[in-house]
Amino acid sequence: MFQICNQPAILGFRLHDMLTGGQRADEVVAGYQRAWADFGRLDDTGHYNQMILEDSRVVRPNALTAPWIDAWCGAVMNTWNRDFVHEHYPRQVADFLIPGPDGTISVRSTPAMNVMGQAVVSDTCDVGWVAAWAAEMGDRAALDGILAHADRFMNPTWRDGALHYPRNDTPTDADGNRTEIEPMTGNVLLGYARLDVPDGLHRLYQDPWGPEHFAEPALTEVGRDVEVSRAEVVDGVLHARLRRRDGADAAVVIDRVPDGARLRLDGQEVPTTGGGTVTVEVPGGPAHDLELVP
Repeated sequence: MFQICNQPAILGFRLHDMLTGGQRADEVVAGYQRAWADFGRLDDTGHYNQMILEDSRVVRPNALTAPWIDAWCGAVMNTWNRDFVHEHYPRQVADFLIPGPDGTISVRSTPAMNVMGQAVVSDTCDVGWVAAWAAEMGDRAALDGILAHADRFMNPTWRDGALHYPRNDTPTDADGNRTEIEPMTGNVLLGYARLDVPDGLHRLYQDPWGPEHFAEPALTEVGRDVEVSRAEVVDGVLHARLRRRDGADAAVVIDRVPDGARLRLDGQEVPTTGGGTVTVEVPGGPAHDLELVP
């Protein structure tokens, strides 16, 4: 039984409870706490135990001091066990971070596991999970350093208007700077780390949006050729920042528009057909500010 694999499930039960009004997440957390009470969450070095072997009831520690084990477990466990995760984070993460040039920070690689005399190399996603963990913890210095390292040494690449870091199986460059990166880190985790806010998953779990949020105006459809860098309701006004890329699919749909609402694009009134749903074609050029004022 892996500690890590329980965490996404607990979050999933909580999201299900939000929709159904049940208490399944609380029941699962209580059972999880009982199951681990005799073993402890941390090993003798202060890192998260990796798993319990069900048949022998033996605890497997984080024997290789693998960054991904602590980072994945800590980032998602923060949903329901915030104080514990925050308490141990500073000491745990210090074992993984490697300062680099000009404020960059790399993440130590997990040593290859030896199985029957063979070194087993796998996609650990150490860099990506530590970045996501730092973002959830609100550790801006570590997060900025890791992202700076990725931008300098991991070949940031733009494709179809989206940033990613292509897979690279070469461990380091000639100067010893980490260049190895896996698809999940380059396509998912670094992007997620950029978007997360401090305690973002914790707030999703503990303080979800209520029904009133889903009655507010919202962008409900976005064309493939539109970038959205802001979309929020402040004091009843929907604010969005939109930029059109090259391409013809550049409309956005605003739903739940109240009767009498006024639509503005870059401060200029845009005629609408009334309440309900409004479609806006995003012009070319730099980013445009849209406001829907009730």
